[in-house]
Amino acid sequence: MMQFTIPGPAVAKQRARRAPAGHWYTPEKTVAYESQVAWEAQAAGVKLESDRAYGIEVLVYVSRWRSDLDNVFKAIADGLNQLPGFDDRQITSLRVEQKGVRDGGEERVEVTLEDRGPRRKESDERQEASTGTQGSARPRGRRPTRQP
Repeated sequence: MMQFTIPGPAVAKQRARRAPAGHWYTPEKTVAYESQVAWEAQAAGVKLESDRAYGIEVLVYVSRWRSDLDNVFKAIADGLNQLPGFDDRQITSLRVEQKGVRDGGEERVEVTLEDRGPRRKESDERQEASTGTQGSARPRGRRPTRQP
């Protein structure tokens, strides 16, 4: 199990914006928070392997209740994408919880990552989806004939 803390208030991922010149960009506040997530994870010694699946638990400590937890998680997942060899598609289970604190100086985000074992290959998942054999005890296709 790997853990790290991101000090300060959580930042929800903001939508991409269109500049007057017409190109799209990610707002600076989001970019800075994602970089902070990656830095804090690396500083805590978090090493994620590309062939593993991970479960993640995110505890968001806030002094004011916010309801945008999905975008807070998205910013954290995108920050973890900056770590070598990691893709947020490796996250196979997720828990995000918001907790209150009395003082804004106590605001933080605590992240716990748990290795869930080998990651399934996308080619295996595509084959299961096309044949319909995912978790099936009997092969798909022809139905067995009834015996009199």
